Amino acid sequence: MRPSEMDPAPRMLVVDDDSSLRRGERVADVSGARMARILVVDDDPCVNAAIAQLLRKVGYEVLQASDGEQAMEMLGEHSVDLTIVDIFMGNVDGMELTMRIREQTPEAKIIAMSGGGVMDKSNVLEIARRFGAARTLAKPFESEDLMVAVVDLLEDSE
Repeated sequence: MRPSEMDPAPRMLVVDDDSSLRRGERVADVSGARMARILVVDDDPCVNAAIAQLLRKVGYEVLQASDGEQAMEMLGEHSVDLTIVDIFMGNVDGMELTMRIREQTPEAKIIAMSGGGVMDKSNVLEIARRFGAARTLAKPFESEDLMVAVVDLLEDSE
């Protein structure tokens, strides 16, 4: 269901951070677009639920997985437009998941996120980019930062 069918007012994503966009500048009007299916993969149930809730509130269809192994099973059953992956997880971690997704679907859109763990966040995220993540986010991040990354990647596929 498109946001315009749920709510007569168009939904706009707004940036309110230190990025190159000015405060309050419109990022995208998602009211007329087919809403994408996004897979969120994070072993922290609170983070997973918070991201999924934010994406659903805007109108995206969201699938959730708690680790890379479960994510691969879901990707075998469902097509997705974007995958948001935590790097440090049990079983199949985010780096391995990113590599597997890239092997199966080279054009896949992937956002990697990490709090750093035992490594420096910037090093982990740079490695994730080399493994195929199109965007990276250092935890904790603002919801606006996530939404800018989501909209940018999804608009690239249109």
